[in-house]
Amino acid sequence: MNEEGHLLTLTGEHTVIKVDTSSAAVISLSMDGTELLKQPLRPNFHKAVNDNQYANRFAGRLGVWKDTANRLKLERSDTQTLQDGVLLTLRYQLPIAQASLTVSYKLDTAGRFHCHYSYHGAEGPNLPKFGATLAVADAFSQVEWFGRGSHETYCDRKTSGKFGVYQLPVDAFSYQYIQPQDNGNHTDVRWCAFSNEHGQAVKITGLQPLQISAWPYTAEDLDQARHPHALPTTDFLTINIDHRVNGVGGNDSWGAQALKQYTIPANQNYQYGFVLELLQK
Repeated sequence: MNEEGHLLTLTGEHTVIKVDTSSAAVISLSMDGTELLKQPLRPNFHKAVNDNQYANRFAGRLGVWKDTANRLKLERSDTQTLQDGVLLTLRYQLPIAQASLTVSYKLDTAGRFHCHYSYHGAEGPNLPKFGATLAVADAFSQVEWFGRGSHETYCDRKTSGKFGVYQLPVDAFSYQYIQPQDNGNHTDVRWCAFSNEHGQAVKITGLQPLQISAWPYTAEDLDQARHPHALPTTDFLTINIDHRVNGVGGNDSWGAQALKQYTIPANQNYQYGFVLELLQK
């Protein structure tokens, strides 16, 4: 471990990780000499809206969370050398509702990167989602996963998604609606792997079931575009690795909110984790 100001570097035999401790963002993740990140891995509370949520003023009611991950206030950091790796623990105050976030990053001796996020709640508007996001090169264009599929599923829209191991091109893992909106979520994912033509695969293994989506653009792009042609062409793939995602809603499509059991109250506690590794098939 090496620390210079807010930059902390974790170095293993084949893996180098650089963390901006002021923001909890992993700005570099190099495995076997391959830089995986096109955009940082960071905690995320922002969800692009869907058609039903446009109608129920979702962005206005919950929009305060949109840039929360950019306004974290570091309260405490701790580093430990363990028998099986090194561990960085960071605690942040959130700018909303006096809630807090604890982030743990561990690099183990096998070169795997363990991520764990704990949200400690307080009164405030519901969370749109609780998760993390990153971007990899668009060459990782094939996805395989064990979970519900093969079509998109959400917490209140998943009964028809049967458990299994599925393989798809990333283009088919997402879904292009007539009006750009949140899309392509997959629930109850135990693991997923995004692979390129060279046989490399970025594997994500949940420490509990995950919700995974992936797009060749960002959530902000979805918020701004009104027609598919307005979505940009990029050289990266956004991967959302989420614990909780607000339901689609839609008991009616002109104002009804998602049922209470499919929302994410701010005054509760949530925690989840996952492991990232680079595999050579």
